[in-house]
Amino acid sequence: MDTVKYLQHRYVFKNWELVYKEKLEHETTEYFNCTFNNEELELKVWSDNIGHWTTFKVYKRLKGNKEWNYFETFEKYID
Repeated sequence: MDTVKYLQHRYVFKNWELVYKEKLEHETTEYFNCTFNNEELELKVWSDNIGHWTTFKVYKRLKGNKEWNYFETFEKYID
């Protein structure tokens, strides 16, 4: 699954860079660096890998901050 493709169509963040990816049996957590209005952000994207409908939970923080802030949950049909 190409998570960046779905996120780029949904959000206006720029300069996507995959930093780290954790893959377990039915779930994946990916960490990205990106920018928005010239501010550097970090995104943490959790997704499940069960069936065609995938749930994404997105958290964000300013680069260098320790605490993640909930951003959004959405579902996407993956064929």
